[in-house]
Amino acid sequence: MSQGQIEIGIPGSGTTDFAAGPIPSVTLDDWDLDEGIPVPRPIGYKEIGQRSNNGVAGITGPAHEVLYGSQIVVFADINQMLQVGALAEWQKDQQDADQLGALRYIDECNYLPAKASPHPKQLLTAFNPTWNAAYEYGYGVLPVQLILSDGWNRPVGQFSDGTPAYRLTFDVEEI
Repeated sequence: MSQGQIEIGIPGSGTTDFAAGPIPSVTLDDWDLDEGIPVPRPIGYKEIGQRSNNGVAGITGPAHEVLYGSQIVVFADINQMLQVGALAEWQKDQQDADQLGALRYIDECNYLPAKASPHPKQLLTAFNPTWNAAYEYGYGVLPVQLILSDGWNRPVGQFSDGTPAYRLTFDVEEI
């Protein structure tokens, strides 16, 4: 992965890696020129309202740190489109089994704002601004809910090599 890309997948055992299966992570970077790269937006504060028998948090209202969400609008090939759909199904199956089912989302398009060290969010790499070495910023590594709505994977023709092209439109929300 590199600057200008996002990656979504099942969390691995480390803090920034992905599980090899059952569904590999997907990297997306062919942004819709009208929509541009995804920009994280604050989605407000949340709190844990209750826990299930397995200890899975039920999130309801205010929390101590703002959570982020992004609308993703990207062109993808059939394999990327199928991977996004399979990840959403995996997440739903996990949640139906009373598990959190959070996917890992790495955004190498936008830095998270500088915060006092240690940064409250997981960062891919922490950088210190020149104006204060006690602060950190960096690309976020966030646990997210993948939200697909009707028509999220619209066919839009073909790429120049003749493979089918899809315009994917979906949301990710930090959980």
